[in-house]
Amino acid sequence: MKTSIIKITGALVVAAVLLASRAFAVPIVGSFAFSGGPTLNNADISLATGFIDITGESVTGLQSGSYTPLPTGLTAHVDLQAFNWNPATYSSYLMQIIFPFPGLTYKFVISGPIDANYDSALHTWNIGGTGLASITGFDDTTGNWTLSVVQLGNSVSLAGVLDVNTSSLPDGGTTALLLGLGLVGMSLAVRRFKKA
Repeated sequence: MKTSIIKITGALVVAAVLLASRAFAVPIVGSFAFSGGPTLNNADISLATGFIDITGESVTGLQSGSYTPLPTGLTAHVDLQAFNWNPATYSSYLMQIIFPFPGLTYKFVISGPIDANYDSALHTWNIGGTGLASITGFDDTTGNWTLSVVQLGNSVSLAGVLDVNTSSLPDGGTTALLLGLGLVGMSLAVRRFKKA
């Protein structure tokens, strides 16, 4: 009898600790803009279906929320992977930024379908989708990404935005309720243990 009460109490303590630690999760909120020089898989932008290469990636001066530590001009390794939008094929991530000081990595992984539309009047591809944003010290958070690929004469440029505008929505008190029930269960188990 005492052994089962100890096991139940231990399980309740572990559950309470896990629920309490999850209640303090820190989601990513905010956005940042970037640019680069793409090489398309067709010289005619209207017939292009993907990127062969993207060079000269850099963060521009538009950062907000969790991305405000990204000052314009700070030297960083910015890696925007080449991918196809028709049909949608890509590597494990769309963009990764690594800063020179240790332990701080910004990463974005494509996790949903890619939507692409060509605007013939503006000679522009508008491409976007959903993905998973990661920043060291934050919880991975779902966000959106958009790219605009523009052709002016023989020059093609790329501008993009990663946007993670989720807010910490309250869970209706579910976490607090479960934590409270766990503590009540523990106190009842301790009382029964003392009586036995």
